[in-house]
Amino acid sequence: MANDKTILVVDDDPGARRLLQFVLAKTGCEILTASDGAQALDIASRQTIQLLVTDVMMAGVDGLKLTQALRQMPAYATLPIIMLSARWKSEYQDEVGLADNVTLLTKPFSPIELISQINLLLKM
Repeated sequence: MANDKTILVVDDDPGARRLLQFVLAKTGCEILTASDGAQALDIASRQTIQLLVTDVMMAGVDGLKLTQALRQMPAYATLPIIMLSARWKSEYQDEVGLADNVTLLTKPFSPIELISQINLLLKM
């Protein structure tokens, strides 16, 4: 995979961010990290990203609000997004529109499955 792609990882747990950064380094993409949705929106407004990997449950701007905010930006209207959650609620599907380039992985997830999903989404 080309290293001209940028993935933004958002998780309020520093350990989870480090783990994701380590796993995603294998993609050859540039990996940016944010500790919450507000920081992620700031990064996305300054730098173009090709894929978002975000935790759903975070304080403040959570993964759902982050996804909705990014969808309002023309540059990110169709951004591929992978949402990670230990608990998935069926109403999340209505809130984020899983048909719109949003994939759910339930924690704990397989690193191989995550890399596979990323490769698939970045080829689209």
